[in-house]
Amino acid sequence: EIKERSPLLPAHSLQAEYSNNYKESLDTQGEETIPREAVFKVYKRRWYILTLYTAIALNCNMAWNAWGPISEPCKIIFGWGNWQVLFLASWAATSLILSAVPSTYLMDMKGLRKSVISCASLLTAGKVFQVIPSSDPLTRTILLNIGQCISMLSTPVGLGAPPSISATWFPPEERTTATAISTLVAYIGLPVAFIIGPYMVQILEITYSPQTNNTMNLNVSISNYTKVYDIDAMSSDLTKHMGVHLGISMFLLVCALLYFPDKPPLPPCETSGGPPHEYGESIQALLFDRSYLHLVVIFALSYGVYFGWISVLALAVKPFGVDESLAGWLGASATTAGIFSGLCLAR
Repeated sequence: EIKERSPLLPAHSLQAEYSNNYKESLDTQGEETIPREAVFKVYKRRWYILTLYTAIALNCNMAWNAWGPISEPCKIIFGWGNWQVLFLASWAATSLILSAVPSTYLMDMKGLRKSVISCASLLTAGKVFQVIPSSDPLTRTILLNIGQCISMLSTPVGLGAPPSISATWFPPEERTTATAISTLVAYIGLPVAFIIGPYMVQILEITYSPQTNNTMNLNVSISNYTKVYDIDAMSSDLTKHMGVHLGISMFLLVCALLYFPDKPPLPPCETSGGPPHEYGESIQALLFDRSYLHLVVIFALSYGVYFGWISVLALAVKPFGVDESLAGWLGASATTAGIFSGLCLAR
């Protein structure tokens, strides 16, 4: 029980730091120049910091789930098979693995500001690639994959920063709620992608009459007419959809550049201050802690299976006659229910 309640890493104490400075000041100056107790303050701006980060994380989840809900239109536009949709969706896991160590080092050693700005910058840069037009399906497919890879490099910060933000800006009695809000509300990006994607990128059909050589913008099949797809209009809708993602990413990046400090001028409590731990020692301590590894395995199995499945939900339920619109609402409902139950448990 004692081991379970003890921290993995030794905590830095602001009070101890102030006490040491106080003693040194007495020895060198002979008078009290440093207060005996550290000064703590809780700032209202902590809610702005939490809201901005949550919006960036929400955008990250929306980018993650951008392709599953519109898999059918993309297969028509680019001639993709199921494996190409799955490959595009898999960049989330691949990029997360590639950027995990650099991102955690950035958060631990360089602070929240650089970490959050890098996250928003990667999301923006990735979407720039995805809005580049090209009439060649292969070229556009390559650009989309490059953009998705770059965007998903932001995932470790987009998913892993809530505990750091709550510990830096919030007092102990608010940290659980702050972490739950930033973690769970960010998952609203998943149902948003489920709803917005099929709405903006639809399968558009035109009917073609070989006798009269006329085309009509109809979404139904008529006897003696050959049905074809309006590829140009669908491709244009896809570009607009990615443009919306780009606009959101650029706005959030500008907000982070304008104001997102590493920490408040004064910490909210004693445990919020102190210098960072040495990165190598921290990794070593975690790798040899059984309780931590146990939690990692449990979380990875549940999280990886669920989110790997939810990102290709439209493909998974298509054999059962479920269209993308209904699949989107199913995914949105399931994710929203999980968000509300998580917030209730956090309180």
